[in-house]
Amino acid sequence: MPNIEDFSSLSTEELVQALSISLYEPPLNRLRETLASRPEVFRVLTLVLDFDTEVSMSGILGFLENSTGQWLSETIEAFDLISANDTAGILRRVHQAMNRHGITPATLRSEVNSGTLYDVVSFGELHGAKSQDMSREVMQIAGDLYVGNPGSQEEPWRLLYEYVEPRRQQLLDVLSQI
Repeated sequence: MPNIEDFSSLSTEELVQALSISLYEPPLNRLRETLASRPEVFRVLTLVLDFDTEVSMSGILGFLENSTGQWLSETIEAFDLISANDTAGILRRVHQAMNRHGITPATLRSEVNSGTLYDVVSFGELHGAKSQDMSREVMQIAGDLYVGNPGSQEEPWRLLYEYVEPRRQQLLDVLSQI
């Protein structure tokens, strides 16, 4: 991991890009354990990067059943704070769909945790028939997300850079505590 001096010399765009990798490595990955108590700029950055990474790698259902999905409400708020209104709205609709079907990210995560390590099962096999309608609805809604949708007009990375820029020193202060 670069030291704080290395981070300080980066442009805001370079800083965010460097953190998109460094946040998953020691010692920064430990900051997740106390994410709720961290300054807003760090929480927002982490939640947006976690969402983007998880959805890019595992899709919306992977995000929801992974530990990052436990932060769904906070992730919606993070997208609101960076003015990614389309993404925040889509995630609100996803959350509403889950609520209509009586399924929460915590339920999904619990079912994932109850599996055996290295199990290879489908979403439906893991979560049961009750999840099928919800997963179809969520996938349809999430098709409008910027991730994997070349037709999306929203640019959350640009919005994240613009959000971080005036809060850059506060972010560097958090990083210097590690």
